[in-house]
Formats: sequence, C-alpha cells, structure tokens
Amino acid sequence: MKTAKRGLTGIIAASLLLAAACSNESGSPQESGAGTGGDTAGTASAAASTAAASADGEGIQPINDGKPVKLVVNLGEYNPSLNEEATAEQPVVFRSTQLLADKFMELHPNVTIEWDRSSPASGSDYIEGINQWMTPRLAAGTAMDVASNLAGAAVFGNNGWFLDLESYLDQPNPYAEGNGKWSELWPDYQWSASGVKNIKGETLGLPFMVSAGPPTAYYYNKEIFAELNLETPKTWEEFINVSKTINDAGYIAVAPFPGNKSMDLQVWDTQFSLGPAFGLAIMDEIDTNKDGALDSLERLQAVKEGYYDPSKHDNAMEIWRQVKRKYTEVLQKGYESTDYEPLWQEGKVAMLEDGLWRLPNELANTKRTFDFGMIPPPVITKETTPLVGDISFTEKGPYQPAPANYFSVLSSSVEAHGPGTKEAAIAFIQFLSVPENMSLIVLEKKGAVLGSVRGVAVPPELDDWLNNSFPILPNISWLPASEPEGRKNANKTFEQWMKNMISDDEFAEQLNKYSQQDADQVIKSQNIDTSGWNLSN
Repeated sequence: MKTAKRGLTGIIAASLLLAAACSNESGSPQESGAGTGGDTAGTASAAASTAAASADGEGIQPINDGKPVKLVVNLGEYNPSLNEEATAEQPVVFRSTQLLADKFMELHPNVTIEWDRSSPASGSDYIEGINQWMTPRLAAGTAMDVASNLAGAAVFGNNGWFLDLESYLDQPNPYAEGNGKWSELWPDYQWSASGVKNIKGETLGLPFMVSAGPPTAYYYNKEIFAELNLETPKTWEEFINVSKTINDAGYIAVAPFPGNKSMDLQVWDTQFSLGPAFGLAIMDEIDTNKDGALDSLERLQAVKEGYYDPSKHDNAMEIWRQVKRKYTEVLQKGYESTDYEPLWQEGKVAMLEDGLWRLPNELANTKRTFDFGMIPPPVITKETTPLVGDISFTEKGPYQPAPANYFSVLSSSVEAHGPGTKEAAIAFIQFLSVPENMSLIVLEKKGAVLGSVRGVAVPPELDDWLNNSFPILPNISWLPASEPEGRKNANKTFEQWMKNMISDDEFAEQLNKYSQQDADQVIKSQNIDTSGWNLSN
C-alpha cells in the first residue's frame, strides 16, 4: 500500500472479527452490515451527529442532582488536539473525543470536562516513568479522575490507585441500547486480559481500544522482497532465515523499534513472537483455573513454583536464547545508535518493526517511494524448538486481539475532587463505550486500533492487514518479574548476559533469584495465601 484507500468498505461487527476463531477454526472475519461509502472525514461527521443517539431517550439520570461537577480526564494519545485544523507546527488533528465530550456535556450541563494533558517523562523505563509521574500527583490530590494511559490493572493494579468497577458492570449502561448489564458490550474473552483485574480479583481496568491483532507489526518493503524472490515470514525460523538472505544481499533486514534497542526482558519478541508459544506448552500446568488464559495470580504462582526458572527448565532458558539469536544473527552491528528512519525512506530497510499506531502516518508518508505491506510478528513453532506448543493459524483475521489500553478511575482523585465526581467518571466511561461513540474515535485513528466493544466500525485502512493469517495463541505473558525494582534488576542481568559479560549459568541463576524476590514482595504486600502452591520445585 502507498496511500490510504478512500471510501468506507463496510461496517463490520468488531466482536465478530475479534473472536472469529472462537467459533470458526479458520478465524475468518465475518461482516455485519454494509457501508454507504464516502471518506473517513464524512463518516466521522455522520458519527458525531448520531453520537449518543440512544442517550436522547429515557433512562439518563442527572449527575450529582444537577449540581456542578468538574471531571478531569487524561486519555493519553486519545486526548483531543488543541488545534482544529492542521498547520505546519501542529500537523496532527484529532477531535473525536472533544466532540464526544461536548455531546456528554450537552446531556449533563452541570458537568464540565477538563483535559489533563500531562504525561510521564520519556525514558528507557516507561513504567518507572509513570510511577514517578503519578505518585506525587496522587499524594497531592492533583491527578486525573479518568485515565486510559495507565495500563489498567496490569502494572499498578496492586498499588491502590484505582476504583473497583465490578459493581457498575453488573448494571445496564443507560447510554447504550439493548444491554442488561454494561459488561455485555464487550466480548467475553477480554475479561481475562491482564489489565482488567488485579491479583485480588478487583476489576480496575475496562478495555478501551484493542489492537488490530498484535499491537505491533513488521512494515516491509515489497520491492526488496520481490527483487530477492522472498515470501514474507510467518514463523520465527522463516524470519531468521529470510533476514539472513536480506542481509547477505546488502540490505538491512530489520530496523528495530527504538524502544527495543535497550535490553529488556519484555522486548516485543518476548511478548508476541516467543512468550505465548512457550507458555502454550505448559498451559496445562500453570492455568490453574482452566480458563485458557493466565491471570496475575496464576503468573505469580508459576514463578514461585519454578516454571520460569531457567536454571532448572530448558524451555525457560531457550526463550532467552531465541531473543539473543535475533540480536546477534539478524540485527546489524551498531543497531543501538542507528537512525533507521531515513534508511527506511531511502528503501534500504526490508522490514521495519513498529506499532500499528504508525500506520496512519505511514499511509500519509510522501517521502517513501516504494510500496509497503504489513505482517504480524512471526511466531516461534516446533520448526525451531520442540519446547513450544503446537501453533495453528487463522485463515485470515486476528484471533482475540488484546486490549491496547484501559479505562480506569483514580479512586483518591474522585474522592478528593468532591461529590458527584465518581458518578460523572463512571457515566463518561459508559458514554464512551457506546459502539457508535467508540466508532467515531476508531475511524479518526485511521487503522491504528480497533474498538473494544461489539459493533464498532472497522477502519478501511486495515483491509490489507486483516487479510493476513494470524497465529492462535493464548492470553499469556512470559514475565519473570512484574514490580519496578524486580524488573530493573532482572533487566540489568539480561543486558550483562546479552553482552556476554556473564555466562548462561550465571544469568539463569541471577534471573531466577530476582524473579523469586519480586514474587515474594508481591505476596507479602498483597497478603497472598500460598498454602495450596507447590513450592518444592
């Protein structure tokens, strides 16, 4: 693809697309309804005019008995832009969330929505950056009331930051039609995502946007692949071999995402290409409640029971050998300091690793002269090692894409900001989760994401991407350490090993030591009952 396709090819029921492989082994997306055509801007305008249409009827109650309420909201990248028209200084215009906020305030004239535009400092450790950004604000009572950029329960769910939303989910969403419970708007599989519940089982995050498959992709230069007569890789072994061929031909096989240049146990290869496949092989042992996913408590138990211990289990060491293999056999020397953007524009890079969020800008890229495509992160299979599970693929379309971000309510903030704030926070999230309203946001993002609830429009920019075959993988992360200090220590050990400063045995022993210390910290701070765990491994 070179530029965005014009015209809306159809409105697709997002839940059918996302969960297609649940009822259809091929995973083929299913369409529901047909579009009327027209450009994205026109569609967005039409969606704005019908936003909250269901809310114009009965069932909407006044907030705080009509008394004034101020609601502070930070939706991160979904905050509306200040500019309404593109300029040289401010080329990005994103206004859908402002249109929706205006609609909400029309329904509730006593509520004023203010946008919190602050963000964590940039750096190599994004999680630590969030911690340093939020902790003083929470202590001072100056944090936002509603956020979608704090990872839900996945990272800070045990810190006491967020309001438990479970009781609200059991009630109807008054802004949406035809739901007995608010929770019915989402496909069932999303409730097992890591950002929804904390280790105590409290529901702290509600899926907002979901990735259109995995949240990352390889953007590839079609001309290089055609010149070298190469097929795009689907498996990890194909990826390694194709990359060697490309490097040998004088091109740069892979430009890594900048965030993956630093040594981190949770590089994208671990998250999307390797971890789920290695986890699939031991799911029977670690998925204690047999729901097909690994929640925070099950992951913690798996760490304590030694399943992630590379000093005892070959699979727990092999996953890191495969990460190292990419960094030593695929990436060029000097990748850490190389600016790959101009090399991509010049047609010297065959595959560029980035997120789906890059797609809108790439479609609008006037400097690139070659045609590009996108493929999901190649997954490791038994072709590489017998230590992974049996991997199957959809015919086309993604299998149960994970949430990309979550709505959360900051409990201390809504209490500090006065009566009615909590009520307004819940109501605004309910309003944004109406399919028509979420569609407005999704369409303006032009293929970067899909909506989390059923019935959301699918951007036409994703047509080619959704024709890919995707691996069918469990909802599992291979995460030896989850707390900031444990991650820091484990990553330091990982870096030393990747640079051949310590041996395999030293790395394995130290990684397990930090993993166990990290797990012990969580168990102590959360008062976890481990009496039924097998701690003899």
